[in-house]
Amino acid sequence: MFGDCELLAQVSDLLVEHVWKKIMDTDALIIDLRYNAGGPTSSIATLCSYFFDEGHPILLDKVYNRPNNTTTDIWTHSQLKGVRYGFQKGLVILTSSVTAGAAEEFVSIMKRLSRAFVVGQRTSGGCHPPQTYHVEGTGLYVTVPTSRSVLAADGTWEGVGVSPHLAVPTEAALVRAKETLNAHLHGPS
Repeated sequence: MFGDCELLAQVSDLLVEHVWKKIMDTDALIIDLRYNAGGPTSSIATLCSYFFDEGHPILLDKVYNRPNNTTTDIWTHSQLKGVRYGFQKGLVILTSSVTAGAAEEFVSIMKRLSRAFVVGQRTSGGCHPPQTYHVEGTGLYVTVPTSRSVLAADGTWEGVGVSPHLAVPTEAALVRAKETLNAHLHGPS
């Protein structure tokens, strides 16, 4: 789900035609990130943009880079392939303790901006892309996170994870998400 932007650009027409158009007429969507360990963070802004209305850009995150002491703002995109799902339709994201990296940042952003209802378990608490450093004079290498989200609710999700709105065991998350959406869309049964 979180691929390199250049690769996604090459297959975007196929994704829009064979996947996105099929879900556009739904009232709600469940995104299952329970076993998604992340990937390149370059696609997060694009994916988030599909779930917000066109118009005023939305600040999704600010990422602080320690080595060069800079902060980068991540905004929704004004131009997208295909039609936006928008802000008004239901969106539930399923998580587990395996959810990490770019997937975890996506969850954090969508929860903080009140765009998605999160069901499952606290995410892994992984980090933004780390950097590996050689310890001089040894055969040892140390890998450390070198950037962090500045806008994350509750400080940061690094090391602690993103807590769900509704905590349930991983294997029960999909059933509970469907029940929650049905109750929201159709009222109590």
